[in-house]
Amino acid sequence: MTGYFAKISMMKIAIMSDSHGMIDRVEQSFANIKKAGIKNVLHAGDFLEEGVVEIFAGFPELNFFIAIGNNDVNEERLAELKKLSNLKIEEVVFCKFGKYEIAISHYDGIAESKSREISQKVDIFIHGHTHRPQVVRRGKSTMLNPGALCEDGRYVVLDLETMKGTRFFYSKNIQFSGILTFS
Repeated sequence: MTGYFAKISMMKIAIMSDSHGMIDRVEQSFANIKKAGIKNVLHAGDFLEEGVVEIFAGFPELNFFIAIGNNDVNEERLAELKKLSNLKIEEVVFCKFGKYEIAISHYDGIAESKSREISQKVDIFIHGHTHRPQVVRRGKSTMLNPGALCEDGRYVVLDLETMKGTRFFYSKNIQFSGILTFS
């Protein structure tokens, strides 16, 4: 493997949100993520457009963890997605990578409320909806919004060993520095 994807380790996850109708960007992002050797993709909702089921199905080697967004209302497409064995989709998705407990929801605050309700410790909360990239520390947890794939084509690759991220455009990469701090 050559270029910037050659350095991606197995302890990295891809994080995106709010792809809306930009299925070409979703497909190109998934292709780049696959090429990088990353196996897990977290999506914070607003993705359910015509053709998206086929795109997710076209990447069986990736594991998808998806929160349902306010625009993800097509019940037929949701039912088709739920048939995929490599995809978990709910209003709030809990998953664990290495030592980190992660919760994904479309709205800020929803996953936090759900985790308190079920007494689930969470290290990283991921949300979308606002279309604004943001990283905030709340107590012992980190809140991360990767921004909107539909607007500026960005998604984040987070290295769980170093807790540093790289922002990628669906067609090229842009680095950000610092611990989960966007530039």
